[in-house]
Amino acid sequence: MNNYSYNVIDYNSLEKNGDFTNIELLKNFGIDNTEEGISIVVITSKWCNSCKELTLILQKFRDEGLINFFKINIDENPSISQILDIRTIPALFFFKDGSLLNKDIEIYEFPFIKKGIMVGITSEDVLKEIINLV
Repeated sequence: MNNYSYNVIDYNSLEKNGDFTNIELLKNFGIDNTEEGISIVVITSKWCNSCKELTLILQKFRDEGLINFFKINIDENPSISQILDIRTIPALFFFKDGSLLNKDIEIYEFPFIKKGIMVGITSEDVLKEIINLV
């Protein structure tokens, strides 16, 4: 696993397609109980090996009480990739107290999070550092 992620989301298109800054709008995809603390919604697929690695890390963080963690599988919910203009998975949406994180996060001068969204996978240590900065 490398330490870098590459953002490939058209943020302008995301804003045009709907206001997904509030996690309540994701209830249609089975996302619930996210009003308090840090929640990470990951868009994934059954065939994505990187997604499987990332899921194990996020489940560990959830079990440690660091985050709320939710998955949306694009195989079962194909409309989510069109609605959110996702062209690369995994895609992670960082929410704090029910709202999409409204900031960018750089680590080692690399922009991992842009407007609350990260695309790709990174190391467990970097992901934990990101969570601490949320």
